[in-house]
Amino acid sequence: MFDFILDVLIVAAAYSIAALSLNLQAGIGGMMNFGQIAFFGVGGYAVALGVQAGLPPVLAAAVGIAAGCLFGGLTGLLGRSLDTEYWAIATLGLAEIFRIVLINESWLTGGAGGTGVGQPLFPGMSGRENMLAFIATGATAVLVSFLFVRRLTESQFGRILRLLREQPDLCASFGHNLTAYKAAGMAIGGGVAALGGSVLTLYISYINPGDLVAFGTFLFWAMVIIGGIGNNFGALLGAFVVQFIFSLALFAKDWFGVPSEMVGALRLLLIGVTLLLFLLLRPEGVVSEKIRKIDA
Repeated sequence: MFDFILDVLIVAAAYSIAALSLNLQAGIGGMMNFGQIAFFGVGGYAVALGVQAGLPPVLAAAVGIAAGCLFGGLTGLLGRSLDTEYWAIATLGLAEIFRIVLINESWLTGGAGGTGVGQPLFPGMSGRENMLAFIATGATAVLVSFLFVRRLTESQFGRILRLLREQPDLCASFGHNLTAYKAAGMAIGGGVAALGGSVLTLYISYINPGDLVAFGTFLFWAMVIIGGIGNNFGALLGAFVVQFIFSLALFAKDWFGVPSEMVGALRLLLIGVTLLLFLLLRPEGVVSEKIRKIDA
C-alpha cells in the first residue's frame, strides 16, 4: 500500500506541474487551451528521444522544456488571427495532429507502440529506493515550478495577462501587444507543462501516443477547475485530489464488486461527477482566485 501511495504521489506531482501551466495560460491569461496534453507529450518524447541520443536525462529534460516553449509560442501566435473560441478548437486540433504524427513517424517515435527512455534517471536504484528518489525529484520540480509561476503571476507580466483575460480591448488601448503576451504566456506554460511530461516519462521510462489522447487535457482542466482556476496553489491541490480519485477507483472492484472492465468507466464517472458538482455548487474551486484590490 505504501508503494501505491508513493506511485500516486509521483504521478500527481508530474500532473500538478502541467495543471500549474494550464492555470497560467487559462486561469490567469484566459487562453482556452484544449491541447494541453500535447505540451505534456512534447516534454515526454523530448526526454525519451534525447536520452536515446546519448544526452544525460537532466539535459534531455531541458531540451524538452525548450521544445515545449517553442511549441507553446507558435501555438500562441495563432491567436493573432483567431477569435478565442476558434483558437481553443485549434489547440484541440493541434494536439490531435501531434498525436497522429507520433503514431505515423515510427522511425523516430516508435509509432503506436511508443518508445522507452533507455536509461534510468537513478542508475543502481530500484524498487522503493527508486520511488523515494523520484518523490524528491517530483517535489523539487513542483516547488520550482510553483515559485516560478507565482513570481510570474504577481509581476507586471501577470497583471497584464489578467487584464488581457478580463478586458482585452482595454489592455490593447494601453499599448500592450496582445499577440505577444498570448505567445509569451503560451510559451512559458508550454515549457512548464513539458517539465511535467519529462518527470513522468523518466519515472515510467516509457511514453506512447495512447497517453496523449484528449482525455488527458480533460483531466488537467478538471484539476484546475476543482482546485480553483486562477489560483496557483489551487491548481496543485486539484491535481492531487483528482489523481487520488482517479487512482482510488481501482479499489472499487474490491470494495463494491465492480467488474474490472468497468473500472475505466467508473474513473470517468467519478471525475465527471466531481467536476460537475464543483461547476454547479462552487465554480471558484476549493481555493478561489485572490485578486489584489486597491482602494480608490
